[in-house]
Amino acid sequence: NNLISFGQTTTGGDGQATSSFVLKSDNVYLSGSKVNILGERFFLGGSGQYVSGSGGNIEISSSKFHIRPDGDVVMNNITASNANLSGKITSDTGEIGGWTIESGKLTAGSGNSSVTMSATDQIIAMGSGSTFNKSDLGGGLRMGLDTDGTFKFAVGSAASYLYADSTGVSIKSDSFDVTASVAEIDVDIFKMSANNLFISSSGG
Repeated sequence: NNLISFGQTTTGGDGQATSSFVLKSDNVYLSGSKVNILGERFFLGGSGQYVSGSGGNIEISSSKFHIRPDGDVVMNNITASNANLSGKITSDTGEIGGWTIESGKLTAGSGNSSVTMSATDQIIAMGSGSTFNKSDLGGGLRMGLDTDGTFKFAVGSAASYLYADSTGVSIKSDSFDVTASVAEIDVDIFKMSANNLFISSSGG
């Protein structure tokens, strides 16, 4: 297993033949205050993990870390106390600042504090609501594509809401106030119904 030779052609760990100085051993130790290894091409390691260089490029590879000759870096389970990133970042899963990343979807919080943005479902939602049915609105805001293929908008709960879809706009509330310097209503049919109806005008 041990070999020291000069001028003998043998195959190195990188698969290349050499006819120069050859040192082969199960264990090799180099020690010194200053050790220089000079060469345009080098290979340290084995097939599972190695450091190699040639043609002006360096490649480093291990089970969870790989620097490719083109400069790309592949890593698993990165931990950093401070990292500055620029350029394009691509991820199908993960968490950033309390946001959960899924394919085509971002979510954060839970219950009344939840926020969902889904490109897959074409939905933006805030709060605990999970349906566009007016009688089942759970609170919060929900807008996007419903299961019937219609885009809808809903804010509020079943007791008090503002709702809109392709058929019109619905407003439900125990108290409804409109304050404006000028208010105009232009409709073909106008109906007001109340147990007590009071209309006042400064000019009347």
